[in-house]
Amino acid sequence: MTSPINPSNGSMPDNIMQTAAHAVDHARTDLLLAKASSNEWTFRKVVIGVVSEALLGERQRNAEIMEEVRKVLGYFAEAAASYDPDEGDGDQVAWSHDFKIGSLRAARALLSKLGEL
Repeated sequence: MTSPINPSNGSMPDNIMQTAAHAVDHARTDLLLAKASSNEWTFRKVVIGVVSEALLGERQRNAEIMEEVRKVLGYFAEAAASYDPDEGDGDQVAWSHDFKIGSLRAARALLSKLGEL
């Protein structure tokens, strides 16, 4: 079974590739020293550190995006509460809420950002 993420053929998403490259560049000296020492444990420890740094960076970035999701969609979720319970009226116009153009643009921008993940 082949992995869908293969950096050699360009199938790795750019943001993941950039995060990994940054982590490797940041630890380049440690990686070279560990490899030169021929100590497998030292090399493994450095590689684990590099991978951990990349994963934690992505985790932080995703946490920031999720906070934005909560903020942007929270407005719509609050508005939806006034139409509960569902009475089969999902195709009707939400007449009692004046959605602001900025809220719609924020939702569009967020969807665009999510598409980049």
